[in-house]
Amino acid sequence: MRSDGSIEKKRKMVFPGTYDPFTKGHLNVVERAILLCDELVIAVFDNSHKTTVVPIEKRVEWIRKALADYPSVEVLAADGLLVHFCEKHGIDTIVRGVRGPVQFEEEIQMAEINRMLDVRVETIFLPSYSSYRNLSSSLVREIARLGESVASFIPEAILDEVTSLYGVSDGGNEHE
Repeated sequence: MRSDGSIEKKRKMVFPGTYDPFTKGHLNVVERAILLCDELVIAVFDNSHKTTVVPIEKRVEWIRKALADYPSVEVLAADGLLVHFCEKHGIDTIVRGVRGPVQFEEEIQMAEINRMLDVRVETIFLPSYSSYRNLSSSLVREIARLGESVASFIPEAILDEVTSLYGVSDGGNEHE
């Protein structure tokens, strides 16, 4: 409550994605975004342009486990338009991690479309730290599929489950 007696609105943001799987790069964006808001919602979507390996319910479960120590973060399965999700959950800001210029161009287009659909929703971009710039979920899936450990790319809390579904265990290269 403010000193004038009015109720202060909590700042809610959404970090949408497919998260197949959730990586340390995603975790880095979460850790930075929670400094900018009171509540952060991780919205887990299926994307018609991407083929997911793991069902949405399992991805939500993994992210909740990876973020168990972050009380201001809520993880929800989502579908439909992101701006409708924002309206339903009282969110006015979308946060997006951006790895490089090509992805930035794609994200700008999505931000402009979201703004056309709902002028109340703003998008902010957090540039990737250099250590995560080349990290993507699809690359992690491919590394695991080819038998290499993904321990340096996946939060420890979900590493065993992720590697058992996508590839080898944390034991390293099983092809030797």
